[in-house]
Formats: sequence, C-alpha cells, structure tokens
Amino acid sequence: MIKTQKPFCRVSWLRIFLGSFFLFWCWFFSLRETVEGFRT
Repeated sequence: MIKTQKPFCRVSWLRIFLGSFFLFWCWFFSLRETVEGFRT
C-alpha cells in the first residue's frame, strides 16, 4: 500500500508545484505588462 501511494503523492506534489509556478509566471508577465503600460 505504501509503495503504490508514494509515487502518487510525488506526482500530485509535482503537479501542484508546476501549477503554482505557471500561475506565478502568468502573474509576473501580466504585472510586467501593466508596469510597461504605465511607463509609456
């Protein structure tokens, strides 16, 4: 039971990490766009 649960937990953790990383990049680029818009 532990052997089958371990990779699943790892995959879910990786999914959460990638999801948060992707969201962070989207937020970062949108923030940069607004900053560039305010500058011009």
